[in-house]
Amino acid sequence: MANIYVGQFKDVLKNYRVKELELQKQIDANNERFTQEYAEEANREIQAQQEQEYHNAVNLITKIYQNVRELISIASFPDVGMLTADRQIFESGIEMSVNTVRAFVERYEKPYNPTMLQYIKAWIDRQHEAEAAKQSNRMTMRGKYDDIKITSPRERVEVYKKFADSAIAIADKIRNHDLVLLEPLEIEHFTDERLTGKLLDVIGGGIELSDFKLKRTPESAKHSFDDVTLKTENKTDSAQATQSAA
Repeated sequence: MANIYVGQFKDVLKNYRVKELELQKQIDANNERFTQEYAEEANREIQAQQEQEYHNAVNLITKIYQNVRELISIASFPDVGMLTADRQIFESGIEMSVNTVRAFVERYEKPYNPTMLQYIKAWIDRQHEAEAAKQSNRMTMRGKYDDIKITSPRERVEVYKKFADSAIAIADKIRNHDLVLLEPLEIEHFTDERLTGKLLDVIGGGIELSDFKLKRTPESAKHSFDDVTLKTENKTDSAQATQSAA
């Protein structure tokens, strides 16, 4: 399953690699054409541009990640308007099979309804607690619905972080000209479902998050997962703190 935000990471890497290779060609040409002293002078501006292109790529990857992290945060903010009539079934005390509950989970994964998913997750937790209360060994006891997997919003954010971290690592290789011949393969493998399929299964296509772009929420509801940061964000924060202190 293709994910639109992971695809955006890939596009940034492909565009950055094209620009880096073009700039490096100019440097190589200058080294062949001019004396060492003049070539170094001519290349200084190109090298500064290389550095800028690298930072542009990393900043774009960071912004894409921050955008999707905010959207997941907004989507996960409880919304009574997203509670459906199905909650009456869970509140009724009707005995439900594992497959029935799993079917409800699938219903609210597509289209994505995080409020109902959190509601069902809380119901499963209560069922587990009720069953545990009847058992003598609560620590090892497994509940009836424990095998039903509901991906939490935080887990989604953490998967996107893995993709963003991976994208920045590839950008570093492009910058340092490491494994130049393998870069196109690494970029393609970045979205290869055979290699990243399990992670993509967790986050889905990502298109469902676009439904929450215009959702009105308190400002704080946009920052529930700001603690799941990239290294680049930490560096930016440190730089800003240093500037403020100065």
